[in-house]
Amino acid sequence: MIDQDRQQNGRYCLLGSVSPALVKHISESLAERVGIVELTPFLFSEISNLDINLPTHWLKGGFPDALKEKKESKWQRWHENYVRTFIERDIQRHGPKISSIQIRRLVGMLTHQYGGLPNASDR
Repeated sequence: MIDQDRQQNGRYCLLGSVSPALVKHISESLAERVGIVELTPFLFSEISNLDINLPTHWLKGGFPDALKEKKESKWQRWHENYVRTFIERDIQRHGPKISSIQIRRLVGMLTHQYGGLPNASDR
């Protein structure tokens, strides 16, 4: 279908969240027929005209659903789902042979170690 009208670009959008199992079963290559656009979370400069201050952006990150959430409990649920998806799907896809529980513990240890106040005597 992509090749039927090569003059009209942008008719199809393949998201990066597509299941890796589905992508493995695609028989045709999309070489020379696809462009890749990587989207990052919003930068503060991109949303500075909205009612979001720098500390909020810093603490919640730049993802639209996280930024717009006013209730702390709903933001925490969003954040937990994001971390869980990252650990259970994205990291596991790259092949570490450890459980998602162990990866979560490692991430927790790293965030406590590097997310706290600097202590010059630790050096």
